[in-house]
Amino acid sequence: MPQITWSPEAFEQLDDILRFYDERNASTAYGDRLFEKLMQRLESVQKGLRTGEMTGTARVRFVFVDCTMAFFEETAAGIEVIHVRDARRDPETSPF
Repeated sequence: MPQITWSPEAFEQLDDILRFYDERNASTAYGDRLFEKLMQRLESVQKGLRTGEMTGTARVRFVFVDCTMAFFEETAAGIEVIHVRDARRDPETSPF
């Protein structure tokens, strides 16, 4: 069965985003919900129900949940999330 894997950089970026919301809201409720929605969206891509949005880089696509974007590439094993960012943070620093 295809898998969703995370690059170390993407995992760290997601962790930073979730910790920001946890601290700002003094609760893990929003971060937990955001993570769950993001995983549901990635799973729908993995199962072939969605394709993700195209980027300027041929092999890289992304899904958008609330204001969070997860960039991924298809691999032989499934999909690998390679970059995660909050859309409200410095858009000019995005590699895609």
